[in-house]
Amino acid sequence: MDLHGNVDENIVDHNGCLIPKDLYYDIENQVWIRLEPDGNVTYGLTDVGQTRSGKLLHIRIKDVGKKYPKVNQWHR
Repeated sequence: MDLHGNVDENIVDHNGCLIPKDLYYDIENQVWIRLEPDGNVTYGLTDVGQTRSGKLLHIRIKDVGKKYPKVNQWHR
């Protein structure tokens, strides 16, 4: 159920927290990724990560097409 009381099968309500099913979480670093249909990945901070980081002054973007080794720390 979303914030307006509508049922959304793509969201799980866990202890009052609305969690999208299409996100993979790295809990230790408070970040998430979403695999996009075109093969790209969207990367973001959780609410806790945003609160802990405070004001972001800059970010460092990696080169397009850079490959990273698979890690087992991502949770769905």
